[in-house]
Amino acid sequence: MISYKNLQITFTLCSEMIIPDYPIGFDALLMKALTLKENLSLEQGKGISHSPELPIERHQGSSLYLASVGFIRSEGRNVQFYTKRYSGDLPHDLDLSGGYFKAYHRNIYTLACQVEVTFYCRGVPSAIQELTGFIPALGAKRSQGYGKVARVHVEEIKEDKSWIYRNEPMRAIPIRYYEDKLHHWYYAFTSPIPPGFAPELKEVCYLPRPSSWLSIAADSGMVQGKQHAESRGSASFKKKKSLRTIWHERSTE
Repeated sequence: MISYKNLQITFTLCSEMIIPDYPIGFDALLMKALTLKENLSLEQGKGISHSPELPIERHQGSSLYLASVGFIRSEGRNVQFYTKRYSGDLPHDLDLSGGYFKAYHRNIYTLACQVEVTFYCRGVPSAIQELTGFIPALGAKRSQGYGKVARVHVEEIKEDKSWIYRNEPMRAIPIRYYEDKLHHWYYAFTSPIPPGFAPELKEVCYLPRPSSWLSIAADSGMVQGKQHAESRGSASFKKKKSLRTIWHERSTE
C-alpha cells in the first residue's frame, strides 16, 4: 500500500522569474516532469505501457490530485525590455521608438532574486524528489534563462495544505464541488486538471486569491490590496485585469 505524506516542496530560483498571470499547478508541473522522465525511458527501450500516474494522492470522490498551486515569494520586481522576433527582412535603420516597429519593442515584469516558489501536496517523498529533478526552470521564457531552479527542498509537514487550508482553496477546484462558497471564494475560468492550456478542459474553478499566491516583499501594499478588494465577496464573471496590466498601470502613475 502506498504511503502518502503531507509535503512541502520549495523551489529556490537563481535567475529572475517572469511574473505569471495565473498560479502554477503542481500537478501540471509534475505531469510535465513525468512525461520527460518516461520519454527518457522510451529512448532506453523500456517503453510506456500505461497512462502516466503521479505519485500524489487523489481527492476522495474525484479524480483531482491533492496538490496545491505555487505560492511565490520574492524580494522585489523589475521591468525588462526585449524585441519581438520579426519574420521579414529588417531595415538597417530600424527605429523602435515609433512607427510600425514600435509594437515589437516589448516589456516584461520579473521577480527579483531571491525567488521561492512553494507547493504543497499529499505524495510519496522519494518519488516527488526524483521528479523535481526534471524541472530545470519555472515560468515563461524558460529557454531564455528566466526562472532557473537552483535547488529543490522536499520536506514532510504536519498539516495537509494541498486542498483547502484555513477555509481557502489551495488549488483549482471546480465550483460545482462547493457551490455554497460561490460568494466567498475567488474564482476564475481555468483547467482543474493538466494540461492547463487545453480549452476543452477549462471550467469555472475556485483558486487562491492573487494576494495569497503572489507576495513581493519590496512592493507597495496598494497593488495587493487592490487585487484583494476586487476578489472579495460576491465574485464577478467580468474579465479581471491580469497582474501584468495592474503593475503596468501602477508603474506609470
